[in-house]
Amino acid sequence: MKSALLLAAILLSPYSFANYQTEVNLGIALQSLKQSPDITIYGATIEYFDKKITNKGPLAETAYLNKTSSWYLAGISFDKIDSTVANLGRTQFINDNTYIEVNTNFEKGNSFQDLSLTTGHYLDDYLRISASTSFSNGTGWNEFILFTARKLFPLNDEQTITFEYSTAIEDEDFLEYQSATLTYYPSDFTLLSLGISHNTKERNGTYIDLSTQYYFTTQLEVSAGFGYSNQDGVGDFWILSTSYRF
Repeated sequence: MKSALLLAAILLSPYSFANYQTEVNLGIALQSLKQSPDITIYGATIEYFDKKITNKGPLAETAYLNKTSSWYLAGISFDKIDSTVANLGRTQFINDNTYIEVNTNFEKGNSFQDLSLTTGHYLDDYLRISASTSFSNGTGWNEFILFTARKLFPLNDEQTITFEYSTAIEDEDFLEYQSATLTYYPSDFTLLSLGISHNTKERNGTYIDLSTQYYFTTQLEVSAGFGYSNQDGVGDFWILSTSYRF
């Protein structure tokens, strides 16, 4: 009886186990395509931080606010096209506010596909700017740079708004790609997000996504999202995921 009461207390207390060092995520998504069968996507990720981080502000922004180096490992499987991709990444802070992030993709676990490199800097605890580029196997460095700015706006009563804007320079042309995301946190435990992106080159068109997330405790959350696209060959997108921190 005591163990049952203890388990119930852990599940029902929203602030149980505030500190964590590892986060595991499982997700499933469906991508509809206009000229071929829909694709179901299965994903699993694990992120390990160099030191324990504490919750402050919205739970979804904990890693962003703590500025902690980490390792990242992901596996993504696509049905219909019989493809599996593994991703290994490292975020390394070189001082309190500046970091470098490296990510590599391997198809079916043994064939190198590409590498992305990001450098970012926090102008203050809530505002971050970054720039990214990538290298692809067989083609070399891709001729683009993606610039991103992200800002948190803390409000009263635990409410927060986050705004993120990205744009790309590709082949010396500006605004080939643009995206903006607005996220509202009515409390530290939940969020509602609206994003829109527009691509004028590789997949000409616009993508709009809606997502929501709810933390049952500081450790356990569930997320759901829907995306609408009029891009060439691409249809709607649905995703459902859950993550656990410890």
